[in-house]
Amino acid sequence: MSPTTRYRGYGVAMLMALVHMLAVGDRFLLSILIEPIKADLTVRDGTIGMLQGPAFAVLNGLAIVPMILIARRWPLARLLALAMLGSSVATIACGLARSGEALAAARMAMGLAQAAIGPAALGLIVAAMTPAHGGRGIGLFTGGAALGRGVAMMLERVMWYRATADVQRPSSQFFLMPTSRLAPRSGSMAAPVLVTPACGTSVRS
Repeated sequence: MSPTTRYRGYGVAMLMALVHMLAVGDRFLLSILIEPIKADLTVRDGTIGMLQGPAFAVLNGLAIVPMILIARRWPLARLLALAMLGSSVATIACGLARSGEALAAARMAMGLAQAAIGPAALGLIVAAMTPAHGGRGIGLFTGGAALGRGVAMMLERVMWYRATADVQRPSSQFFLMPTSRLAPRSGSMAAPVLVTPACGTSVRS
């Protein structure tokens, strides 16, 4: 096997890993937006659990075996392109959903579309690489899923941090300059005035 062909095989494996990362990222995107979805669609925690799990996983699991059979008959590149297109359309439908039922239908469509990504991508990797290097290509493909989950978790952490910062920002203004001083009025027995530079106001004690 020539070096050019070997590098081409690794290029295909890395491209399939990128596809897998994007697919898994779309799958876990719902977990990042749980609170906005609950507020927008007025759904309960049980519905969110159903959307995250069974709405996607049941149809995805049932469709894997038929997709493997289809991958043996169809051109793999065409099947992968259709699967990616279906997953992208389903992701857009999730964003446009205005009810829990519509979101569940979009998640089911996503599960059906992504069931074809694994068989098609693995078939392309096996076809592009020799048996001696096929395991490495499959490892790269599997690593794409872990990377997709990691990116989703990072985005969730960033959004949580921004939401926390937005909540804490108004109250933090009062503690921007915590030092205060008592300024008694000269020539007067009046009560001292508490001057707080952070707020620019004075409060008579």
